[in-house]
Amino acid sequence: MNIADTNRTRNERRLARWGGSYILRMQSLTQLISFGAAVVGIVYILAAANLNANQTLLLFVSVFFFVGLVNALLPAFTAMASVHARRRLDAIFKNKPLPPEMDETELQVRAWQEVIGLPGNYAIAELFTAYILVVIPAVLAMRWAGGVTVNQAIHIAIGGLLSGTGVVVRNTLFLDHMLSPVRSALLPADPRQQMIETRFRAAPRMMIVIGSLIVTTIVMLGLLGYQKLLNAAQPGADIAQLTARFGNEAILIGLLTLIGGMALARQLSQAVSRPVDELTRTMDAFQGGDHSLRAAILSSDETAQLTIRLNQMLDELQKARTGLERQVEDRTAELTHRTLQLQASTQVAREAAAFQDVNTLLARTVDLVAQRFNFYHAGIFLLDENGDYVTLHAASSEGGKKMLKHGHRLTVGQQGIVGAVAYENRVRVATDVNADPSFFKNPDLPLTLSEAAFPLTIRGEVIGVLDIQSSSPGPFSQSDIELLQSLADQIALAIQNARLIAEARDALHRLETVSAEGVRRAWGERGSQRKQGYRYTPTGLGPLAQPAEAAPTDSHNRINIPISLRGQRIGSIALNRKDDTIWNEADRSLAIEVANQIGLALENARLLDDAQRRAAQEQTISELASSLSRTLDPDALLQTAVKELHRLPNVEEVSVFIGPPESPSSEEPAPDKG
Repeated sequence: MNIADTNRTRNERRLARWGGSYILRMQSLTQLISFGAAVVGIVYILAAANLNANQTLLLFVSVFFFVGLVNALLPAFTAMASVHARRRLDAIFKNKPLPPEMDETELQVRAWQEVIGLPGNYAIAELFTAYILVVIPAVLAMRWAGGVTVNQAIHIAIGGLLSGTGVVVRNTLFLDHMLSPVRSALLPADPRQQMIETRFRAAPRMMIVIGSLIVTTIVMLGLLGYQKLLNAAQPGADIAQLTARFGNEAILIGLLTLIGGMALARQLSQAVSRPVDELTRTMDAFQGGDHSLRAAILSSDETAQLTIRLNQMLDELQKARTGLERQVEDRTAELTHRTLQLQASTQVAREAAAFQDVNTLLARTVDLVAQRFNFYHAGIFLLDENGDYVTLHAASSEGGKKMLKHGHRLTVGQQGIVGAVAYENRVRVATDVNADPSFFKNPDLPLTLSEAAFPLTIRGEVIGVLDIQSSSPGPFSQSDIELLQSLADQIALAIQNARLIAEARDALHRLETVSAEGVRRAWGERGSQRKQGYRYTPTGLGPLAQPAEAAPTDSHNRINIPISLRGQRIGSIALNRKDDTIWNEADRSLAIEVANQIGLALENARLLDDAQRRAAQEQTISELASSLSRTLDPDALLQTAVKELHRLPNVEEVSVFIGPPESPSSEEPAPDKG
């Protein structure tokens, strides 16, 4: 931090401590340090006017008197010119209340206008008082009371003008610098109120300062030389002494002018360089990442307008940047929320599709929906067969589980939002259930403030409703509704798949039952007609004498493996080792596999045998029909029929009887002829 920043920080602390009185105190300080700027004019008067001791004393007394009068008037002028500025500073830093009739916006505008115009107005007032209330009265007092000549009065007036000009220039630059924190504090929030015209502009100020230095130097040296020439023209004048004195006085005046000019030049350069440095520092800080820093308004000339415009531009950039950051944060939060919802939806759909039992599917689904989406209650209603009611089949909340025990159901199209959705087959959302006439107020769900219901449809037909309730008003955005509707469609598909799987299982179970019964009956009939088993021994292969021989009990060297087909035992395999070697699990597994293959092979053989027998029967019937169709003689037909039927397998005797038809009276009473 450099000296300028340190001084500015110190003045800001003073402003915070003093409030509105800061302006009056800085004006008083300006007057106290202004006497140094009048030294050049005083030296000129003493060197050129040739005043005696009494006249010199009278000059100082009159000047101090009139300067004291002016010093009493300028604070009053400053107070009048800064009424609104001081009042707003007191309100800002002293928390003093404003008068009830005063508008805050109007006060801001007037305070800003006063503080911007104060340096220029103060310069005009001080210039007027210096010339009118100090220089002219002092010249008149010296002329009338001091008895100075016209020539001396002119030198006094010129010296007064030089002193007054130096004081005004010095004080204006100093006061403008000291009011920098006041301008920063009183800057209006509305950019339209910040831009005002300033009369204390940089170009005229530089011209006044530079012109004052040039004119002061020329006038002082020229008039001083002219006065010395007049003195040298007097009879008996000592030319050498006058020349030496003029040289010394010229050197002194030149040094004083140089010192004063350097002081004014320093102030003027600082008045120009400080705002530029402040703008540069602010831009560097902004580029470095400090987007909250704003440039202080260090002057009341054009650089003030430039500073204001720069601050406005930085404010707009900051707003745009903040807006972009907020948009990025909102989009990121929305994307994160959307991603979490999609993940939750995917998980719900995946787990729902994994369940094949409808009741388990519904219970797990509502729990996942409530947990993943953070809802107060989630429930699934299913439509009954007649389509008159939707009955609650699963619920996530404690209140919903109570409703399950009570067998909660709603009439389609008449009760609640769920009933309306089941009837209309479209989504219904109530952001405020108290304002929705369709809402069914359930005592088991007292915290519900908003509700959304989504139809569960398969091929356009409603099979149920997904009901979601929240304990906060209006939590459903458009994206939430679309996502939940998609989830409802997946839940409906999972329910339909679970139902189809259950139906397929039932059908398969019935088919297996019928098939097993057919296998049992077929093999039962075959077993009664064929040999029931065979035995292989070292002596050879032979049939079993008794079925009991095929079912020995297991022992350490003997195992009995059943031959099963479609759950029905159609036989068994008995294995007996030669020695006492124990059958291990590998041997048993191999035997079971062989038994399964034998069962399949036996079934295939049975099916082939049945097919061949049916084919033979069909052929026999076809041949019999062909033989019968060759003659029309009844006796020949009967003989042919007997021969062909006798050729059937296992037929020992065939008899055909032809007799009269049975009497109708044996079947029904004769009609009444009477």
